Amino acid sequence: MLMKKKSSNKNATILITVLIIVLLAFFLFPRKHYYLDGGTVGYHGFMFMYSVDNCNRLVYVNGNEYYERGNVISVFGIEVYSDVTIDYETPAVKPHTSEAEEVNEKIKEIFETY
Repeated sequence: MLMKKKSSNKNATILITVLIIVLLAFFLFPRKHYYLDGGTVGYHGFMFMYSVDNCNRLVYVNGNEYYERGNVISVFGIEVYSDVTIDYETPAVKPHTSEAEEVNEKIKEIFETY
């Protein structure tokens, strides 16, 4: 009878070990999410235990569009790191130049001929 108890304990430890390995596999391999805000990509672990967001989104400041860029790391929904800043030096909407207008005219001509 002592032998049977040892084998059942052995089976239980094997089962627990396999469950722990499977759970760790879920924790270690994140899911990738693409947000529709200009280019933000998020990596989320199992059950949102952790998340890493690479921010690249449009923000409006005083009627102008700028990019907000940086990284955010959260663990259990609590933000532990963030270096997100607004890039005021590079506006999202570029002003039209004469070169851009020339290219646009050439593109219009090409489409009008077909």
